[in-house]
Amino acid sequence: MSNPPQTVSELINPVTFSWDVDMLETYFYTMDKEAILNIPLSSRVRDDFWAWHYERKGVFTVRSAYKLLSSTKQQRTDWLEHNEGHSRADADRRSWARLWGVAVLVKVRVFAWRLAKSSIPTGDVRKHRNMADSAKCAICHAAVDTWRHSLFDCRMARCVWAL
Repeated sequence: MSNPPQTVSELINPVTFSWDVDMLETYFYTMDKEAILNIPLSSRVRDDFWAWHYERKGVFTVRSAYKLLSSTKQQRTDWLEHNEGHSRADADRRSWARLWGVAVLVKVRVFAWRLAKSSIPTGDVRKHRNMADSAKCAICHAAVDTWRHSLFDCRMARCVWAL
């Protein structure tokens, strides 16, 4: 295959403004060719550019690559373990989508996300990450400062909730 197409515009017949079927047959597998032929062409003329289809805007990000690798790994694990139906990753994705869709302040959603991901710097998290020598509460000196202690059980938390 000499000179394969580099941009999508090379796969479009400039006279008919439709997919160049001969070009698609030359450079793509039948399955891919059929998928391409099902993509409607825009009537607007736009500059052609390389796009990362795992991002809505087409721009590659490390985050989207990480998400792609994570989901691929999970799909393969599910397949190897013969997991049927929706995977745990799908359930997690739906849960996070529900969280991010809740009509509250963004900082509340971020706090809930950080709480779920154990990234609130409580004593136990800091100790686990070797950022502190002890998991004790710095305010009331309870033996272990967990998220529950910080939000509900610590005497300072109780005072804040009482207000």
